[in-house]
Amino acid sequence: MRKTTVLAAILSFVLTQAICVAEPNESDANSVRSQSSRTHRGYRSERVMINWHDGIQQMVVSPRLTPDTNSIWIFPLKGESEKVKFSLTKNFPNFYGADSREIARNVLTNANYAVIATQLWTIPLYYFRDENSDYRFSPGIHGVVDSNGVHIELLKADSLPALAQQLKDRGRSMQEAELETYAKYLNNEYSLLAVWRDGNEPNIMQSGLRRSYHRRPCIYLEFPSEKPFYPMIQKSGRHGRLSFTLTGFWQIAGQEPNAFQCSQFISQDANIPDSFKSSLPQKNIPFTNFSLFGRDNVIQNDIVFVSGRLKGMAYADAISKMSYLELIPLGFIALAVISYLSAGISGLLTYRKWRGFAGFGLLNLLSIVAMGIVINYKKTGISEIFRRDKWKPRIFLAFFSIIVVLLSFALFAMLKIPLNI
Repeated sequence: MRKTTVLAAILSFVLTQAICVAEPNESDANSVRSQSSRTHRGYRSERVMINWHDGIQQMVVSPRLTPDTNSIWIFPLKGESEKVKFSLTKNFPNFYGADSREIARNVLTNANYAVIATQLWTIPLYYFRDENSDYRFSPGIHGVVDSNGVHIELLKADSLPALAQQLKDRGRSMQEAELETYAKYLNNEYSLLAVWRDGNEPNIMQSGLRRSYHRRPCIYLEFPSEKPFYPMIQKSGRHGRLSFTLTGFWQIAGQEPNAFQCSQFISQDANIPDSFKSSLPQKNIPFTNFSLFGRDNVIQNDIVFVSGRLKGMAYADAISKMSYLELIPLGFIALAVISYLSAGISGLLTYRKWRGFAGFGLLNLLSIVAMGIVINYKKTGISEIFRRDKWKPRIFLAFFSIIVVLLSFALFAMLKIPLNI
């Protein structure tokens, strides 16, 4: 009979491993976004980080900008130009975040393994668990600014000829037709922050190949704004990826949900500018990322952001925020229910009886060792039944331990289903 028990344990081990492998592991928004970035890495991108609070918008921008005379980045600002602050900064902020759904999956996985560890023989299973259950971190966004030759200036113009002349006076050769996209901002309400680079981009010869090193400026900008926004300046034939990262949970007002790839994260370690920190929590900083890639930008209007969480995240948020003081009682409740059902089923399989055996399974709250002690040494009504046949109790315990593990995996797999939608 010992061989039967060992065989049952081995079979249970194989089955639980199969469940671990077969459990769905959906790619989150991070993975999609990372793949998109790798696929199109040959194109120039524009990256923006925005922190908005109390009517003030703070931004760090790494724009599409090359040293030629026709490359210029212009950012329209509505309001008093005297309140606009701008400067070069060394690095684009790094941030690392985990999707709430992935945090919740990790919480449920840990609770699952805590439940099955009561069977003792299952403890080694933890070391074979899929490492993908760890948080998926978004790739760090970073860059180095070359401050030499970068020019930033706040311009004011009321017509295309006036704007073209101002740029010409500063060595920028731009035709009025190229500036047409800025026409709606040429009035007394707007100022234009213009950024360009002087000189030629350095090239070196390495291994017989000519490589161009794009040293892109990184700009800090602060100005009054009723809501966080970003102007969509249309330029025909523009390649590249446009990426926004905002502190907090935001959505784009008036846009179709699929216009941008959108993902929201909780960051435990964000390398954000010092000027942002006073308005943000000390830890668990929320972030929203929007990405758009295309030959021509499909968004025609300026982007205005409104506060909002992605749909269907309430369940994931609730689990991801659970503390150990909340998880431990819930884990005991789950273990009690699973043990009760497992002992009842094992009683039916071994003794053709549910009553008495199901309640006996609650001793599993003290581990399966406690059940073995009661079977062998405690004098109770159920113990007398076990002592009538020395083989059936072993079969009962083998059935019980296997069923506990299988029901546990089934329960927590169902709890994870809403996190994969």
